[in-house]
Amino acid sequence: MDHKIKDGILSNYLRKTRFKKVTPLIKGNKILDVGCDEGNIIPYLDRNINYTGIDGRQESLDKARKNYPTHKFINIFLTPDNLNKLSKEQFDAILLIAVLEHTPNPIKLLKNLQTILTPEGRIIITSPAKKSHWLLVLLSKIGLVRNDKHEHGFYINNSMISTLGKEGIYNTIVRKRFQLGLNQLWVLQNREQNVEG
Repeated sequence: MDHKIKDGILSNYLRKTRFKKVTPLIKGNKILDVGCDEGNIIPYLDRNINYTGIDGRQESLDKARKNYPTHKFINIFLTPDNLNKLSKEQFDAILLIAVLEHTPNPIKLLKNLQTILTPEGRIIITSPAKKSHWLLVLLSKIGLVRNDKHEHGFYINNSMISTLGKEGIYNTIVRKRFQLGLNQLWVLQNREQNVEG
């Protein structure tokens, strides 16, 4: 991205809607928030949560650290090939809120994230539906939504996610649309527990 990312007039409302959909689905205490921005989801989480946020934009992380000094933040654009830059910690939930569509090779990333997910851990994903593309482009150009909404490399769909189930990596335990069908939500449960159980 070669421009400064700016929120639009509706960005905060849309962000809050996503957070309200996601937070009831979080299980466990150790959370990894990929693409955490300024740590915007933290006020929606339990006070005692063990939170780690990662983002590639230093300016966003500086604000996050200032606003939430008791939480951990790491400066990295996460890709399938640089997970080794994170510690060997395991997480109960990994959040990919409006971020997976911006990553190179998201299916490989999801596969590799299993290595840092607890045996019963969950990955929670939100992503715009493909049919929302023209609307997001328009709304970003007129300043109503964040100005990176037209930069998606592609759109995540159910067949991509079901590939992970067919390969025995995750069970899809939630799959639905929200925001008038323009946004999608998946919760993937780690299948690793079935290997030992």
